[in-house]
Amino acid sequence: MRVAFAMALALGLAIAAPGCSRAGARVSSGIELYDKGAYEGALVRFRDVGAEESALRTKTRARYLAYRGLAHWHLARKGTSAQQGQHQEEARRYLAEAQAAFAEADADAKWLPADVREELAKASAELGLVGKASPSDPAGAPTGPTDAAGSPPGDPSATPPTPPAPTTGEPASPADPAAPATPTGAPPAAAPPLAPIPSAATAPPAEPL
Repeated sequence: MRVAFAMALALGLAIAAPGCSRAGARVSSGIELYDKGAYEGALVRFRDVGAEESALRTKTRARYLAYRGLAHWHLARKGTSAQQGQHQEEARRYLAEAQAAFAEADADAKWLPADVREELAKASAELGLVGKASPSDPAGAPTGPTDAAGSPPGDPSATPPTPPAPTTGEPASPADPAAPATPTGAPPAAAPPLAPIPSAATAPPAEPL
């Protein structure tokens, strides 16, 4: 009785979400082929998802986009020149959508294995997607060296050093060698007192004959 009930429940769930189960199975099959290095076979499975992509769960869809973009990236690196351009465009498209999906879902980095996260970072760098949110690259993280003030070199927001204030006024004249040196800012020295003038009543001393 319980077995029959469980089978009926499973069948009901499968009927209730047929698109999700089929698309999820194709994504899982494509990921297995990717892990084996069969990138072309993985793309065949991923293409079969088609319009059912919207029925995928958030985690499954983010993984699907990442693996599909990486499969195109691998084929672009080892394909002929005629195929490289097409695969690069497809890789850039799906990896950009994958990064957006991970950012929107506030995804856990463990949704992708460590080696796949490394491939995603490398592919993003080669395709010019560096700086976008990804499981291994949190949005807004600063990159590159900084100067002593904490700003990146060449940052226009950094405050430039203040130049020394220009000196105003007339240039100093050469010192007169005959005049004694006077310390700058010191008052001039007082003149020595004059000798007393003798009064007219005082007779001068007599000269000897």
